[in-house]
Amino acid sequence: MRAAVLASVIEEPGHAYGVGSAMTVRFGGVIGAKARHVYPVLRALADEGLVEATRPLPGTRSGGTAVGGWYRATAAGVERWREWLASPLDGARAAVDAKVRLLAARPDDLASAEGILDAYAEHLRQAASDLPELGENVSLQRRLTTDFDARLIDAQLDWISDARSRLRREAARRR
Repeated sequence: MRAAVLASVIEEPGHAYGVGSAMTVRFGGVIGAKARHVYPVLRALADEGLVEATRPLPGTRSGGTAVGGWYRATAAGVERWREWLASPLDGARAAVDAKVRLLAARPDDLASAEGILDAYAEHLRQAASDLPELGENVSLQRRLTTDFDARLIDAQLDWISDARSRLRREAARRR
């Protein structure tokens, strides 16, 4: 959620309600947040110097840790966001992590999108190599679940190949 809030503030600075609404639109329901959930994240990001509150609302403290106001990302926040986009995927949640990162990447940053796809493809190839070799004395259920996992991995790798092609076509169209 922190990275999603930070990505939303980088793309469109605003107050907590607006940031939450933008997250719902940007992340297509994968991540959505109400202002009451976004405020604590914005405060934590402000305490770390990753966002700052400007134009505080009446009755709030001024400065970077304001309870309300208009939030925008700092240079340190943009740098931290870029580091997150390029960091290894969360192994247990790699599919969701890759999806959130693709949605968090700026629409004009096709290189980051390709990097995220590369990281996810590598994760899938590793998962495929970790699938067990099954001997003859293995239950039908075990064989079926292993086959299911292998086919899911193949389908996701096919999707990544298609997504890369679409990114390249988009890059060529923009030139």
